[in-house]
Amino acid sequence: MLEKIFPQITELNSRSLSVLKLQIILILLLLNGFVYSFFSVPAFYAQIVFNLLYLKVFFKALNDFRKDRNVFIAFFLFLLLAAQSVFLMNFFKIQLLLASTYLIPFLVFLLILIFFFKMFYSKKFIEARVLLSDEKLAVIETELDLNSLTVSGKFIVKSNKKFKKGRKVKVAVKKGFFSSRPDKIIN
Repeated sequence: MLEKIFPQITELNSRSLSVLKLQIILILLLLNGFVYSFFSVPAFYAQIVFNLLYLKVFFKALNDFRKDRNVFIAFFLFLLLAAQSVFLMNFFKIQLLLASTYLIPFLVFLLILIFFFKMFYSKKFIEARVLLSDEKLAVIETELDLNSLTVSGKFIVKSNKKFKKGRKVKVAVKKGFFSSRPDKIIN
């Protein structure tokens, strides 16, 4: 369905497309949590539909994440729990300071998730395929890697020697708070 609306999505691999779909559904779940205050009955049913849709995409995507299945499960189920916190606080009329602060639990869950992943699952490198290389720079192609929080794509990185086209290499990542970026080939 997304492919019909955004034709450029067809360039994404199945892992990236699955993650994109899960992110869109998470945004819908968050928005629905806020809408519940105004339209409680339709929002309740929408929440059920969005959860079922999320779980359908989630279980279908498990096949794409065979190698890092545990990381995928922990990451995306925790995000689902975080998105549910907004809805549940609104559903049970739990208020923090102001009535409009339902976003606080989500942000707390998100910060815990990032801290948890940096502590237990974080990698300082990713595997990539060389597309072009000389003695100082290389163009590499990566897949989505949850462990290092890097997206799939083509990147220009530092290199200390020339590598053959198509060779698999390890690439050090430059860490950011929410994501990382490939930086330098280390083998």
